[in-house]
Amino acid sequence: LALAAVSALTFVACVDSGDKPGSIAPVAQTGDCANIQDLLDKAIGDAAEANDAADESRGTPDGPSDANKAEAAEALVDELIEQKEECASAASTTSTSTSTTTSVATPNSSPTTATVPPDPLLPSADELAEFEDLTSVDVTDLRMQDRCNNAEFLDNSIRDVEKGDPNFRPSTDAPSTPFLEMTDEGKEAELLTENCGNPTLFDMSEQGLCALDSEIWGNICDNNPWLKECLGLADEHGLKAAFVNDDFTLVNGNSKLCAALTNKLIRDADLVGVVVEPSIENRHLPGPVAGGLPRTKLNPEQEGLPVLRFEFNSKERCVWAFGYNLKDKRWELLSCGPPAEPICTENCGGGGTTTTSTVPCTGDKNHIVNGVCVPKTTDTTTPTPSIVATTTTLAPVACDAETEHRDTNTGQCVVNDPPAADPAVDPSVPDGNNNGPVPAPGNPY
Repeated sequence: LALAAVSALTFVACVDSGDKPGSIAPVAQTGDCANIQDLLDKAIGDAAEANDAADESRGTPDGPSDANKAEAAEALVDELIEQKEECASAASTTSTSTSTTTSVATPNSSPTTATVPPDPLLPSADELAEFEDLTSVDVTDLRMQDRCNNAEFLDNSIRDVEKGDPNFRPSTDAPSTPFLEMTDEGKEAELLTENCGNPTLFDMSEQGLCALDSEIWGNICDNNPWLKECLGLADEHGLKAAFVNDDFTLVNGNSKLCAALTNKLIRDADLVGVVVEPSIENRHLPGPVAGGLPRTKLNPEQEGLPVLRFEFNSKERCVWAFGYNLKDKRWELLSCGPPAEPICTENCGGGGTTTTSTVPCTGDKNHIVNGVCVPKTTDTTTPTPSIVATTTTLAPVACDAETEHRDTNTGQCVVNDPPAADPAVDPSVPDGNNNGPVPAPGNPY
């Protein structure tokens, strides 16, 4: 795979660089800076595949060979990253015009002139001058699969409010839009992808994570100095100036690095799933914010809605628990006590599928309806009162001798049946021979 990646660069590296064997000619000298991002993207993809192959073949006869290929593929990516930086440096030394003229040496020909447009994915010269890269880590400290490879800015945290529409924020203080993915793993992937393009979201997680302390691990921010650097950039310059270009289309290298490191911490936690439990603390936007990119703050009111729960564990013991609200992705600190059982979020009833869940409910939301904790007033079920059975012996009631008699089966007084009519007495009763009423005595007819 590494050889395939190098082959893709042969049209760039037609001249010997004079460096170590196997290195490629600096693209800043060949005049191909316009294609450096495409080459880098391909090399990153090849390296990711090589790492996957090495992981799968570890311990097999092909293991050492695949490991060497993965190492070579990562080395190629690192070299291209350096050359991309050289391209940016070469572009920044030119005038303020939109293109750079470079002398290009091609095999078997005299030097020619090539036009090299500046790479839009790189920070501008002003951004590079204003911000220093993180000193504690750089992108080469992350594996291929841990890096943010897309520079597109995602505007979820500054979208309009439209309650009920998942493409908008559900409330004014919502840090983002609702989760769209249905599965727990899909929600996690959605979160990590948005972090790569939305500084408000990864900054929210960094603020929450940096406050975590424990006796066995200490403070997570002290163990990860880059957290303080990323938060320091936001504190000093604001999220927009520190991480996003002027027209809100791209995030810069520092943003991608801070987001990727934050994502790695999240992936180091165990994904428990969707649960319903009260938050210990949570972060939201501080009301209406216009201009720039807003940062989250602690919310004095706690949540008790469905949340995607993660846990940092030491063996079988939970050390820290946190999660992201399903409605607006707000960060929540959760209890490390007995974990709530995951609730059903799809295929819940109907279609022959029924999911029963026992969710621990606390506070005023202490009733469960369809697997969700709700206040008692919204629970439509009527509790069965506790009744103490008593036995009372009553004296029998006398029946009316003229109109009633006592039923031998029930012991109750029942009304007597009316007496049968006598045809000889009642002229309206037929005589039984279908001859009509019997004439009364003394009636000449």
